[in-house]
Amino acid sequence: MNKFLDSFKNFFGFSDKETPTSGAAVPIDQLEKKQAEIRNTERLQAEREYSRKHPEVIKKEINEATEYKIKRLKNRLNIAIITVIGLLVLVVLILFYI
Repeated sequence: MNKFLDSFKNFFGFSDKETPTSGAAVPIDQLEKKQAEIRNTERLQAEREYSRKHPEVIKKEINEATEYKIKRLKNRLNIAIITVIGLLVLVVLILFYI
């Protein structure tokens, strides 16, 4: 009965992770890690190739991102300046009337 259950588990892929199903002595964890490394290297290679073929698109995206960041920083700086001036006016008013 156990032999039947083991063959059923192996057929449908429910075996333990350490038990190889193809007869190779490589654990599934190592195989998944290697496949992830291969996918990552292929992705990096594709990104490098795209950036070589389309440098103007990359520069445009970088410029748009920096413009957005500069605009956001200007807005934050304006808010900080207005807050400091408001607090200074408040302190001066409190000191003169107390």
